[in-house]
Amino acid sequence: MSVSKSFPAFNANLIPSTAPSQSSEYVTETPELIETVLQILNSSRIQQPEYDLLADALTQGCASDAEYAMIRRVFYAIRRGWISVVA
Repeated sequence: MSVSKSFPAFNANLIPSTAPSQSSEYVTETPELIETVLQILNSSRIQQPEYDLLADALTQGCASDAEYAMIRRVFYAIRRGWISVVA
């Protein structure tokens, strides 16, 4: 006997924000931020304005869960020396 469940419609662009403010607001993912992170990860280099953009996104809590995880990967890679900060 199979049981089918009906789930409400899901909008993938609206993701609950849990970082870092733990608020219940919904944040829309920003393609510019994702593109910036992907460019940094592919080039293994980050410039100071990009660094500041990512740091602001973390401290202001304006990043979605997926963006927050991507940004944390960038900072982890910087600490490990896999990404170099250039002026």
